[in-house]
Amino acid sequence: MTAKAEFGVRVPVSGPLASKENILSTTQFAEKLGFDAIWVHDQITWSREQNSHHVSSGSVEAVVEGANPDFYEAVTTLSYLAGQTHSIKLGVAVIVLPLRNPVVIAKQLMNLDVLSGGRLLLGVGTGAPLVGKSFETVGVPFESRGEITDDYLSAMLAIFDQSPKSEYSGKYAKFSGVEIFPKPFQKPRPPIIVGGLGRALRRAALLGDGWIPANITPAGISEGIGRIMEIRKKKGITTKELIVGNEIFSSIDKDSSIARGNASATIASYAKSIGRGSEEVTLVGSPSEVSKKIESYVGAGVNMFELKFIYKDMASLRFQLEVFASDVLRSFR
Repeated sequence: MTAKAEFGVRVPVSGPLASKENILSTTQFAEKLGFDAIWVHDQITWSREQNSHHVSSGSVEAVVEGANPDFYEAVTTLSYLAGQTHSIKLGVAVIVLPLRNPVVIAKQLMNLDVLSGGRLLLGVGTGAPLVGKSFETVGVPFESRGEITDDYLSAMLAIFDQSPKSEYSGKYAKFSGVEIFPKPFQKPRPPIIVGGLGRALRRAALLGDGWIPANITPAGISEGIGRIMEIRKKKGITTKELIVGNEIFSSIDKDSSIARGNASATIASYAKSIGRGSEEVTLVGSPSEVSKKIESYVGAGVNMFELKFIYKDMASLRFQLEVFASDVLRSFR
Protein backbone atom coordinates (compact mmCIF):
# COMPACT_ATOMS: atom_id res chain seq x y z
CA MET A 1 0.00 0.00 0.00
CA THR A 2 1.39 3.38 -1.04
CA ALA A 3 2.02 5.83 1.81
CA LYS A 4 -0.08 8.98 1.97
CA ALA A 5 1.10 12.52 1.35
CA GLU A 6 -0.32 15.97 0.67
CA PHE A 7 0.52 17.94 -2.48
CA GLY A 8 0.47 21.68 -3.00
CA VAL A 9 1.24 23.84 -6.02
CA ARG A 10 3.37 26.98 -6.04
CA VAL A 11 1.41 29.63 -7.89
CA PRO A 12 3.12 32.25 -10.10
CA VAL A 13 3.58 35.10 -7.64
CA SER A 14 7.02 35.76 -9.14
CA GLY A 15 8.85 34.95 -12.35
CA PRO A 16 8.05 35.64 -15.98
CA LEU A 17 4.39 34.57 -15.79
CA ALA A 18 3.48 36.31 -12.55
CA SER A 19 0.14 38.13 -12.74
CA LYS A 20 -3.11 38.45 -10.82
CA GLU A 21 -4.94 36.44 -13.47
CA ASN A 22 -2.38 33.62 -13.51
CA ILE A 23 -2.19 33.42 -9.72
CA LEU A 24 -5.97 33.16 -9.42
CA SER A 25 -6.53 30.74 -12.30
CA THR A 26 -3.79 28.39 -11.05
CA THR A 27 -5.20 28.43 -7.53
CA GLN A 28 -8.77 27.70 -8.60
CA PHE A 29 -7.69 25.02 -11.06
CA ALA A 30 -5.55 23.31 -8.40
CA GLU A 31 -8.52 23.31 -6.02
CA LYS A 32 -10.79 21.88 -8.72
CA LEU A 33 -8.32 19.05 -9.40
CA GLY A 34 -8.09 18.07 -5.75
CA PHE A 35 -4.66 19.38 -4.77
CA ASP A 36 -4.34 19.94 -1.03
CA ALA A 37 -2.74 23.38 -1.04
CA ILE A 38 -1.37 26.27 -3.00
CA TRP A 39 1.87 27.95 -1.99
CA VAL A 40 3.47 31.35 -2.36
CA HIS A 41 6.93 32.50 -1.37
CA ASP A 42 8.14 35.81 0.05
CA GLN A 43 10.49 38.63 -0.89
CA ILE A 44 10.40 42.39 -0.38
CA THR A 45 12.84 43.54 -3.06
CA TRP A 46 13.49 41.58 -6.25
CA SER A 47 15.74 42.62 -9.14
CA ARG A 48 15.52 42.12 -12.89
CA GLU A 49 18.64 39.93 -12.70
CA GLN A 50 17.07 37.69 -10.05
CA ASN A 51 13.87 37.56 -12.07
CA SER A 52 15.80 36.27 -15.09
CA HIS A 53 17.94 33.62 -13.41
CA HIS A 54 16.33 32.62 -10.10
CA VAL A 55 13.11 31.36 -11.68
CA SER A 56 11.03 29.40 -9.20
CA SER A 57 7.73 29.57 -11.06
CA GLY A 58 7.45 29.46 -14.84
CA SER A 59 10.66 28.75 -16.74
CA VAL A 60 13.71 30.54 -18.10
CA GLU A 61 12.29 30.09 -21.62
CA ALA A 62 9.40 32.38 -20.64
CA VAL A 63 11.68 35.21 -19.45
CA VAL A 64 11.24 38.45 -21.39
CA GLU A 65 14.25 40.76 -21.51
CA GLY A 66 13.68 43.98 -19.56
CA ALA A 67 10.38 42.94 -17.97
CA ASN A 68 9.55 44.32 -14.54
CA PRO A 69 10.50 41.87 -11.76
CA ASP A 70 6.98 41.51 -10.36
CA PHE A 71 6.85 39.68 -7.02
CA TYR A 72 3.43 39.61 -5.37
CA GLU A 73 3.53 40.02 -1.59
CA ALA A 74 2.77 36.83 0.30
CA VAL A 75 0.23 37.71 3.00
CA THR A 76 -1.95 40.03 0.93
CA THR A 77 -1.92 37.54 -1.96
CA LEU A 78 -3.05 34.69 0.29
CA SER A 79 -5.74 36.93 1.74
CA TYR A 80 -7.05 37.63 -1.76
CA LEU A 81 -6.99 33.93 -2.63
CA ALA A 82 -8.77 33.02 0.60
CA GLY A 83 -11.79 34.93 -0.67
CA GLN A 84 -11.65 33.25 -4.08
CA THR A 85 -11.48 29.62 -2.89
CA HIS A 86 -13.38 27.27 -0.61
CA SER A 87 -11.30 24.46 0.84
CA ILE A 88 -7.74 24.45 -0.48
CA LYS A 89 -5.02 25.20 2.08
CA LEU A 90 -3.05 28.44 1.76
CA GLY A 91 0.69 28.11 2.35
CA VAL A 92 3.69 30.40 2.40
CA ALA A 93 7.19 28.95 2.25
CA VAL A 94 8.61 30.95 3.70
CA ILE A 95 7.95 34.35 5.29
CA VAL A 96 11.37 36.03 5.61
CA LEU A 97 10.66 36.77 9.25
CA PRO A 98 13.46 39.22 10.14
CA LEU A 99 12.02 41.67 7.61
CA ARG A 100 8.62 41.81 9.35
CA ASN A 101 7.55 43.41 12.62
CA PRO A 102 6.53 40.34 14.66
CA VAL A 103 3.48 41.94 16.26
CA VAL A 104 2.12 43.25 12.97
CA ILE A 105 2.75 40.03 11.03
CA ALA A 106 1.21 37.96 13.84
CA LYS A 107 -1.92 40.12 13.66
CA GLN A 108 -2.10 39.77 9.87
CA LEU A 109 -1.63 36.01 9.94
CA MET A 110 -4.22 35.45 12.68
CA ASN A 111 -6.68 37.51 10.67
CA LEU A 112 -5.92 35.49 7.52
CA ASP A 113 -6.39 32.22 9.38
CA VAL A 114 -9.77 33.33 10.73
CA LEU A 115 -11.03 34.72 7.42
CA SER A 116 -9.96 31.58 5.53
CA GLY A 117 -11.60 29.25 8.04
CA GLY A 118 -8.32 27.81 9.28
CA ARG A 119 -6.56 27.11 5.99
CA LEU A 120 -3.20 28.82 6.65
CA LEU A 121 0.10 26.89 6.48
CA LEU A 122 2.76 29.17 7.92
CA GLY A 123 6.33 28.68 6.75
CA VAL A 124 9.01 30.89 8.33
CA GLY A 125 12.69 31.37 7.62
CA THR A 126 15.66 33.67 7.98
CA GLY A 127 16.26 34.64 4.35
CA ALA A 128 19.23 33.66 2.20
CA PRO A 129 22.20 35.68 0.88
CA LEU A 130 20.38 36.35 -2.40
CA VAL A 131 17.83 38.50 -0.50
CA GLY A 132 20.49 40.62 1.21
CA LYS A 133 19.28 43.78 -0.56
CA SER A 134 15.94 43.46 1.22
CA PHE A 135 17.70 43.50 4.60
CA GLU A 136 19.67 46.60 3.65
CA THR A 137 16.55 48.32 2.35
CA VAL A 138 14.45 47.56 5.43
CA GLY A 139 17.34 48.37 7.78
CA VAL A 140 17.81 44.93 9.35
CA PRO A 141 21.35 43.54 9.91
CA PHE A 142 21.69 40.50 7.69
CA GLU A 143 24.31 38.88 9.89
CA SER A 144 21.84 38.82 12.82
CA ARG A 145 18.98 37.27 10.88
CA GLY A 146 19.11 33.93 12.73
CA GLU A 147 18.74 35.28 16.25
CA ILE A 148 16.19 37.85 15.07
CA THR A 149 14.12 35.05 13.55
CA ASP A 150 14.19 33.05 16.78
CA ASP A 151 13.21 36.10 18.81
CA TYR A 152 10.43 37.20 16.45
CA LEU A 153 9.01 33.69 16.18
CA SER A 154 8.95 33.36 19.96
CA ALA A 155 7.14 36.70 20.16
CA MET A 156 4.57 35.55 17.59
CA LEU A 157 3.98 32.33 19.53
CA ALA A 158 3.22 34.43 22.61
CA ILE A 159 0.60 36.37 20.65
CA PHE A 160 -0.89 33.25 19.07
CA ASP A 161 -1.04 31.21 22.28
CA GLN A 162 -1.57 33.61 25.19
CA SER A 163 -5.00 34.94 26.10
CA PRO A 164 -6.51 37.30 27.03
CA LYS A 165 -3.26 39.26 27.29
CA SER A 166 0.10 38.54 25.71
CA GLU A 167 3.57 39.40 26.88
CA TYR A 168 7.08 38.71 25.69
CA SER A 169 10.53 40.03 26.48
CA GLY A 170 13.35 39.26 24.09
CA LYS A 171 16.40 40.97 22.62
CA TYR A 172 14.59 42.35 19.59
CA ALA A 173 10.90 42.22 20.56
CA LYS A 174 9.24 43.28 23.82
CA PHE A 175 5.62 43.84 24.83
CA SER A 176 3.48 43.35 27.90
CA GLY A 177 -0.22 43.15 28.66
CA VAL A 178 -1.38 43.55 25.08
CA GLU A 179 -4.71 42.24 23.82
CA ILE A 180 -4.54 41.19 20.17
CA PHE A 181 -7.57 39.49 18.66
CA PRO A 182 -8.98 37.58 16.87
CA LYS A 183 -6.85 34.61 17.81
CA PRO A 184 -6.18 31.99 15.11
CA PHE A 185 -9.02 29.81 13.86
CA GLN A 186 -6.73 26.76 14.10
CA LYS A 187 -6.03 25.71 17.67
CA PRO A 188 -3.68 26.49 19.17
CA ARG A 189 -2.41 28.15 15.98
CA PRO A 190 -1.62 27.49 12.31
CA PRO A 191 1.14 24.91 11.86
CA ILE A 192 4.52 26.63 11.89
CA ILE A 193 6.83 25.02 9.35
CA VAL A 194 10.45 26.12 9.48
CA GLY A 195 12.42 26.43 6.26
CA GLY A 196 16.12 25.86 5.79
CA LEU A 197 19.03 23.68 6.84
CA GLY A 198 21.75 23.88 9.48
CA ARG A 199 20.60 26.00 12.44
CA ALA A 200 17.05 25.89 11.07
CA LEU A 201 16.78 22.31 12.35
CA ARG A 202 17.11 23.53 15.93
CA ARG A 203 14.48 26.21 15.24
CA ALA A 204 12.13 23.59 13.80
CA ALA A 205 12.70 21.33 16.80
CA LEU A 206 12.13 23.92 19.52
CA LEU A 207 9.78 26.49 18.00
CA GLY A 208 8.08 24.81 15.05
CA ASP A 209 5.56 22.14 14.20
CA GLY A 210 7.38 21.11 11.04
CA TRP A 211 10.28 21.51 8.65
CA ILE A 212 10.34 22.33 4.92
CA PRO A 213 13.73 22.17 3.18
CA ALA A 214 14.48 22.50 -0.54
CA ASN A 215 17.01 20.96 -2.95
CA ILE A 216 17.59 17.95 -0.73
CA THR A 217 17.80 14.18 -1.22
CA PRO A 218 15.71 11.59 0.64
CA ALA A 219 18.82 10.74 2.64
CA GLY A 220 19.13 14.40 3.61
CA ILE A 221 15.50 14.41 4.71
CA SER A 222 16.06 11.38 6.95
CA GLU A 223 19.17 12.94 8.44
CA GLY A 224 17.37 16.22 9.15
CA ILE A 225 14.40 14.50 10.80
CA GLY A 226 16.78 12.51 12.97
CA ARG A 227 18.50 15.70 14.10
CA ILE A 228 15.20 17.43 14.91
CA MET A 229 13.97 14.48 16.96
CA GLU A 230 17.31 14.24 18.76
CA ILE A 231 17.11 17.91 19.79
CA ARG A 232 13.52 17.46 20.98
CA LYS A 233 14.40 14.37 22.97
CA LYS A 234 17.23 16.18 24.76
CA LYS A 235 14.83 18.99 25.67
CA GLY A 236 12.12 16.57 26.80
CA ILE A 237 9.71 17.74 24.10
CA THR A 238 6.99 15.28 23.17
CA THR A 239 4.69 16.51 20.41
CA LYS A 240 2.39 15.24 17.73
CA GLU A 241 3.78 13.93 14.46
CA LEU A 242 6.27 16.23 12.78
CA ILE A 243 5.14 17.90 9.57
CA VAL A 244 7.86 17.36 6.98
CA GLY A 245 7.57 19.27 3.73
CA ASN A 246 9.66 19.31 0.59
CA GLU A 247 9.90 22.30 -1.73
CA ILE A 248 10.76 20.69 -5.04
CA PHE A 249 10.97 21.48 -8.75
CA SER A 250 8.61 19.36 -10.83
CA SER A 251 8.09 18.59 -14.50
CA ILE A 252 5.81 15.79 -15.66
CA ASP A 253 4.81 14.41 -19.03
CA LYS A 254 3.68 11.04 -20.35
CA ASP A 255 6.97 11.10 -22.26
CA SER A 256 9.88 11.25 -19.82
CA SER A 257 12.23 12.86 -22.34
CA ILE A 258 9.80 15.75 -22.87
CA ALA A 259 9.53 16.32 -19.13
CA ARG A 260 13.32 16.46 -18.85
CA GLY A 261 13.69 18.71 -21.87
CA ASN A 262 11.15 21.15 -20.49
CA ALA A 263 12.93 21.33 -17.13
CA SER A 264 16.64 21.21 -17.89
CA ALA A 265 17.38 24.89 -18.57
CA THR A 266 15.43 26.17 -15.57
CA ILE A 267 16.96 23.67 -13.16
CA ALA A 268 20.46 24.52 -14.41
CA SER A 269 19.84 28.28 -14.13
CA TYR A 270 18.39 27.98 -10.62
CA ALA A 271 21.20 25.69 -9.47
CA LYS A 272 23.76 28.20 -10.72
CA SER A 273 22.03 31.08 -8.92
CA ILE A 274 22.06 29.32 -5.52
CA GLY A 275 25.24 27.30 -5.97
CA ARG A 276 23.61 23.88 -5.57
CA GLY A 277 20.84 21.68 -6.88
CA SER A 278 20.39 19.19 -9.70
CA GLU A 279 17.81 16.90 -11.30
CA GLU A 280 18.60 14.41 -8.52
CA VAL A 281 16.56 16.54 -6.10
CA THR A 282 13.59 17.15 -8.41
CA LEU A 283 10.41 15.38 -9.51
CA VAL A 284 11.05 15.19 -13.24
CA GLY A 285 9.89 12.49 -15.61
CA SER A 286 6.90 10.34 -16.51
CA PRO A 287 4.09 9.73 -13.99
CA SER A 288 5.61 6.40 -12.96
CA GLU A 289 9.08 7.94 -12.54
CA VAL A 290 7.71 10.86 -10.54
CA SER A 291 5.67 8.49 -8.35
CA LYS A 292 8.76 6.41 -7.65
CA LYS A 293 10.70 9.52 -6.56
CA ILE A 294 7.81 10.60 -4.37
CA GLU A 295 7.77 7.18 -2.72
CA SER A 296 11.46 7.60 -1.87
CA TYR A 297 10.79 10.93 -0.21
CA VAL A 298 7.72 9.67 1.61
CA GLY A 299 9.75 6.70 2.82
CA ALA A 300 12.30 9.15 4.19
CA GLY A 301 9.59 10.99 6.15
CA VAL A 302 8.10 13.64 3.85
CA ASN A 303 4.34 14.01 4.24
CA MET A 304 3.77 17.26 2.34
CA PHE A 305 5.10 18.52 -1.01
CA GLU A 306 5.29 22.03 -2.42
CA LEU A 307 5.49 21.38 -6.15
CA LYS A 308 7.31 24.04 -8.16
CA PHE A 309 6.23 23.12 -11.68
CA ILE A 310 8.38 24.28 -14.58
CA TYR A 311 6.31 25.67 -17.48
CA LYS A 312 6.88 27.96 -20.45
CA ASP A 313 3.25 29.10 -20.56
CA MET A 314 0.03 28.65 -18.64
CA ALA A 315 -1.24 25.93 -20.99
CA SER A 316 1.82 23.86 -20.07
CA LEU A 317 1.12 24.33 -16.37
CA ARG A 318 -2.53 23.29 -16.72
CA PHE A 319 -1.49 20.19 -18.67
CA GLN A 320 1.02 19.18 -15.99
CA LEU A 321 -1.48 19.76 -13.20
CA GLU A 322 -3.98 17.53 -14.98
CA VAL A 323 -1.43 14.75 -15.56
CA PHE A 324 -0.18 14.91 -11.97
CA ALA A 325 -3.73 14.89 -10.58
CA SER A 326 -4.89 11.96 -12.70
CA ASP A 327 -1.76 9.79 -12.72
CA VAL A 328 0.05 10.59 -9.45
CA LEU A 329 -2.09 12.39 -6.90
CA ARG A 330 -4.69 9.70 -6.38
CA SER A 331 -2.03 7.06 -5.74
CA PHE A 332 -1.06 8.79 -2.49
CA ARG A 333 -4.55 9.27 -1.07
